[in-house]
Amino acid sequence: MKFSNFLKKSFLVLAASLVGISSQVPVFAEENVAATDPKGTKIVLATNNSGDGRAEWLKNKFSEKGFNVEIVPLGGSDATARVIAEVENPTINVVWGPSNDNFDLMIEAAALSQWTPEWADKVADYDSKNGYSYPYEIQPKMWLANKDQFGADNLPKTINDLFEKEEFKGKYTVPTDFGGATNRAIIGSILGQYLDENGELGVSEEGWQAITAFFDNGIRTPEGENDYQNMIAGKTPITFSYASGIYKKMEEFGEANIIYFENGQPDNTNEVGVVNNNDQEVLDESIRLANYLGSAEFMGAYAAENGSIVVNSEAINQMTAISKEIFDNYKSQDLDWAKINELMDDWVAKIELEIY
Repeated sequence: MKFSNFLKKSFLVLAASLVGISSQVPVFAEENVAATDPKGTKIVLATNNSGDGRAEWLKNKFSEKGFNVEIVPLGGSDATARVIAEVENPTINVVWGPSNDNFDLMIEAAALSQWTPEWADKVADYDSKNGYSYPYEIQPKMWLANKDQFGADNLPKTINDLFEKEEFKGKYTVPTDFGGATNRAIIGSILGQYLDENGELGVSEEGWQAITAFFDNGIRTPEGENDYQNMIAGKTPITFSYASGIYKKMEEFGEANIIYFENGQPDNTNEVGVVNNNDQEVLDESIRLANYLGSAEFMGAYAAENGSIVVNSEAINQMTAISKEIFDNYKSQDLDWAKINELMDDWVAKIELEIY
């Protein structure tokens, strides 16, 4: 099942407070514009994929292809909120990286333009077919363990083992903030097991006891330290990561045991979309860039370089060995993620005020 880290109402309230009702009139691109060569028109790309040294790599790729791109590094939530807030006067042209649920919010706000990439049929198994945004990767949230302290036969079987079994207590990382999709997914993977319409904020008393035990028995990574590096060093020998970040972390700090929970991992699909624009030249070039970002040519190179778990069927064979392993072995955690998404902001508020 898929995970979203933001309530629909929070984005729509933000957008309404900043801009009111949109007067932006959508411009529709030529049907075959995605297949045409770049013209060099400047395009502003909002993405959460430019960190960890990737920005320079991206700039080189864009330049080689003939694109003139300004990269604006924004988290998925920030990019979503900004696009919605700027419906009348957009400063972003292409959005690459937020989850499918984030894109649903942008579509509802009438902020995106319809388009069809050349590779739509190559991602059909993961595509919601809304006509506005298209998937390029899946992003499970994985737990990892220090190989010296936890062998393959003594890893936790579920996330609940971390705070219920003595051998794991005090040895795992807990989130230090709740703004990102990965950290919220971890919260949802616990509280989502205890949904109860008669309970506080839709969660049973047992659920609140579980999340309290999770934080009480976990370790917060001190500011300025790296949780993965601490795991490899044995300081906090179990931690978590979004899947596409694991390859680079292993390359830099060392290998770890990847934990595949018996009841699955939370995950989401990340997508690319084009923002409405009254300037036809800008809109057309935006579609060309979005088309390139999801193409087998680009995604294959991106996956090989950065460890992404891509969904374009023609790029899958270029994934790293670690990404292929995760792709082949993980399963989605079967919870009511729609309900979890609806309740998440209230859960986070309670955790920050009363538990964390």
